[in-house]
Amino acid sequence: MVVARYLSPPVRDRLNSAGLAYLDATGNVRLTLSNPGLGLFVADRGADSDPWRGRGRPRGTLKGAPAARVVRALVDFDRSWRVTELVSVAQVSTGAAYRVINFLEEEDLVRKMGSTIRVDDWQRLLRRWSRDYEFVQNNPTTRWIAPRGLDRMLERVAAAPTIDYAVTSTLAAAEWAAYAGSSNLAGHRLVAGCAPA
Repeated sequence: MVVARYLSPPVRDRLNSAGLAYLDATGNVRLTLSNPGLGLFVADRGADSDPWRGRGRPRGTLKGAPAARVVRALVDFDRSWRVTELVSVAQVSTGAAYRVINFLEEEDLVRKMGSTIRVDDWQRLLRRWSRDYEFVQNNPTTRWIAPRGLDRMLERVAAAPTIDYAVTSTLAAAEWAAYAGSSNLAGHRLVAGCAPA
């Protein structure tokens, strides 16, 4: 049984997956006994955030450019990292790197091995990052009408001056796989910093 002051939701999920019992001081508990003739299952939910996190201490998050750079470095390179190496590759301050790493440790998304860290499940890390990043809320979006077809509309977007943009869903996938093409933009996002032409 794992006993701790506080266990975050991702840590509890991993403990459940491993079949381990746990208990924390906020009331999160899961205990299963399956002896013949005696079955026992106890589960209850306590806090989903650490109540002992000090006042003024920033809430753990993967929002912001420094966190994005650290996450990108961790998922782009399949290797073990020393913090100094990660700081250099991600081009973030040492303090920002430590804050992100500490948060990822709390969320059970990195594994510490002596003086190095490693990401074993990059998909879990990307899913957690996407939860905090909130793609649509953190980028301007625009609406476009394409009476002359999607190809013509994309040409108009590409011709817009000094605009970085991204197109999502099957419209974007069609660049790599012809079967994924679209006949309309319903359900797609055009993320850009401009108004429609």
